Amino acid sequence: MEDQGEWAPVLSLTGVPRYTERLIERLHELEIAFPPSYPYSEDSSQGKQYMNTRCPAWCDRVLMSATAKDLVLKPENEEKNLVYDNIGPNVCMGDHKPVYLSFRLTPGAGKWCQRVEKIS
Repeated sequence: MEDQGEWAPVLSLTGVPRYTERLIERLHELEIAFPPSYPYSEDSSQGKQYMNTRCPAWCDRVLMSATAKDLVLKPENEEKNLVYDNIGPNVCMGDHKPVYLSFRLTPGAGKWCQRVEKIS
């Protein structure tokens, strides 16, 4: 993953529309360390060039529940090889660059503990 670097000021301006606030409170995302995923030039010779007609934005994201985020970031998943990035950074793929989240989980990492209690 790249450092946020030059895009950090733009990333700080991203927000959520008021009508989605209640939903966003329940969704989580890993730290973004890739350039905005939109709007790229659709010229096949300019895979890294943004269009001049719109402001760059992170329209494509991977959102997850708090439980899923905890599982992905769990310390016991040492070899998780966590990657949150865009696909084809140098290739024209239309006006959006798809993003992906790749990780490895330890077998059984998501199993819930079952506890049996006696009621007297």
